[in-house]
Order: sequence, then C-alpha cells, then structure tokens
Amino acid sequence: MNQRGIPNPIRYKAERGWTCNHPIKNDFGLWNKVTVGRILTNEMYTSVMIQGRRRKVSYKSKVIIDTPESEWYRVEGTHEAIIDRETFQAVQRGLKLRTRTDGTGETHLLSGLVKCADCGSTMSKCSNGKRAYLRCKLYADSGNQKLCTRHSVRLDQLIDLISDRIRYYVQTYYQLNPADLQPQRDTRQETLEQERKALTTQLEKFSQALKTLYLDRVAGILSEGQFVELNQTFLDEVSRLEWRLTSIQEELAEREHSEDQADLMERAREF
Repeated sequence: MNQRGIPNPIRYKAERGWTCNHPIKNDFGLWNKVTVGRILTNEMYTSVMIQGRRRKVSYKSKVIIDTPESEWYRVEGTHEAIIDRETFQAVQRGLKLRTRTDGTGETHLLSGLVKCADCGSTMSKCSNGKRAYLRCKLYADSGNQKLCTRHSVRLDQLIDLISDRIRYYVQTYYQLNPADLQPQRDTRQETLEQERKALTTQLEKFSQALKTLYLDRVAGILSEGQFVELNQTFLDEVSRLEWRLTSIQEELAEREHSEDQADLMERAREF
C-alpha cells in the first residue's frame, strides 16, 4: 500500500477535510504494522458491533483499563459487512500462527520511547533471528522510497546503556551525606519570597504617593521647589527598590533552575 501511494486512514481523512481524533503528523501518510494489525483484527468489518472493550477504573479516576473479552457487548448484524465471517476467521487463524521474536508476547522496555534523531519517528523493533534491534520506523514503512536511514541499534546494548546511567544517578544520590537525604526546609527561598512581596507592596505605595504628590502640586499645596525635591527623593527610592526586586527575581530564577538537579535526585531515589 505504501509503494502504491495509498494514504493511511489519518491522511485519508485529512485530505478530505474530515474530522480526525488524532493529530496529523508528518508521517507521509504511510501505513504501519500497528494500523494494519488493528484492521485485520477488527470484527466490526463482519457486521458485528462491539462495545465495552475498555472502561474507567471508577468515575473518580481517568485511568482506563482493558476489560476481559467475556464482558464485551456484541451485537450481530448492525451494519453491512465488508468481510465475510469465513475470511475473517481464516485471518485470525493465520495471525495466531505468527509469534513475536522474543517469544514473551510483551512489548520491550523501551517501546515507544526511542525516537529517530533525524526524522523524529519512533524506532520500531525488528530481529535477525538471533538479536533484537531498533530501527527507524519511517525507514521501515517507506519501502523503496527510503525517506530516512535505518539507524539500527541493538536493543540489549541500548538497555544496558540506559541501565548504567540509572545506576550512576542512584549512586550519586546515595553518595550524599545521610542528612542530605532528608528534605531540608529552604529558609533562603522563603526569605526571598517574603522580601519580594514586601518590595512589590512598597513600589505600589510609592506609585500612589507620586500620584498624590503631583495632585498636590497642581492644587497649589506644594511649591515648585518642594515638588521637585520630593519627586526626586521618591524616584530615587523607587529606583533602589526596583533594582533590589530585579536581583531577587534573578536569584529565585537561578534557584528554580538548580531544583532540576534535586528533581533528578528524587527520580534516583524512586529508582
């Protein structure tokens, strides 16, 4: 289908301006194993309506889980079939003869997480019969067009590299002093936040005072000389407060950036 230039379902809908529940990605409208697999196992094409495949854990939760096939709702003959029952069953028997290369029937640890550095597509799993590899999905799906390159990497070696990095983070975490393992109250952060609030309040008061000063000058309560002297004093104080406020905001921003390392250590603790 890719070689014949037949667009996949998402691209097909997009080209006709139809509503699509999935984002339109720059995937060149290529078919993949997942899409084809869903079509081959979709019993709706045999005129059977199936509902209740998935459900929420509870009305309070957004977590959705798969329900056992015995609990599905099946209604025969709700629409015209485009595949006869015999053909559908023959396809299911054929699919059951196929086995995954790892023999576990489970997805690998990095499934969906590894991306091609060039095109950004997911790296899909393949095997040469002895070892499992990840390769660029766009390369695999584009057939003779070869819209990207293979970018093959051994899955076991990649998992080992990531495991080593996780161990490094864990070791770094536990090399800290025992006292550092307990969260400490950040009094400096609290002090800066309190001072920032106080400075903001003071600046608002000076802003109002400058307005009042101007009105007093217009009303003749203050002479020109008094107005100039007081106005300059207020402006100097405002400038000082603004400088201090800027320095506090910069320090808070730096401290927020340094919290990234703390987040990393927290993840290490979880590992």
